[in-house]
Amino acid sequence: MTTGNYFISSQNTNSLADSRMILLFGCRTGLSASGYNMVDTIFAKGGHFALAPKNVVYANSVNRWIKLFSNRLNQGYSVKDSMNYANSRVNLGTLYYKGDVYQKIH
Repeated sequence: MTTGNYFISSQNTNSLADSRMILLFGCRTGLSASGYNMVDTIFAKGGHFALAPKNVVYANSVNRWIKLFSNRLNQGYSVKDSMNYANSRVNLGTLYYKGDVYQKIH
């Protein structure tokens, strides 16, 4: 069994290339700290798209946003269209994202 810390930044380049979308919905997970940003790092390690809020978020709002976003994706809309749809109905504040917003995942 491996113990210790696990850091995305220590993974090989393209280690997340099979990840089409990674959503991080902890409070302020879209902010940078000490020059490190999880969204940027996920994208740098090959993730196709990553998103995280820059401010405090609450479970009820996040759950509603994810449901609206996912339903829209499942209808064949792009990531960008799905984000705009969810954002127009639930205010999570500023979302930091990076990657292919024109991909369709369904």
